[in-house]
Amino acid sequence: MASDSARAAASADKITKAALSMLTVQDAQSLAEQGLIFMFISPEWVKTDLGNKKADLTPEKSAIFVFDLLVSATIAYNWNSTIFVWTGGTITMEPRCRAR
Repeated sequence: MASDSARAAASADKITKAALSMLTVQDAQSLAEQGLIFMFISPEWVKTDLGNKKADLTPEKSAIFVFDLLVSATIAYNWNSTIFVWTGGTITMEPRCRAR
């Protein structure tokens, strides 16, 4: 059974990701006319001192993943407000949130 502190940490992580995701969408919508692109990029679990050696992704591969997305991003691709997640060697594009 998970401890209370572990559950609280997991909840805080989920809340933080949700907040960053929504901030990305809001900024993307409000500043799109200026030609700015906002993306939420999540390399997930990286082999670092914090992520530990059991993580799937090396810092080098993580950096390449982020760099390639940034270099590829253009208004033409309509990636504004898209969420990119590294999952097991593939990049998934999560559905965009749309304000109503």
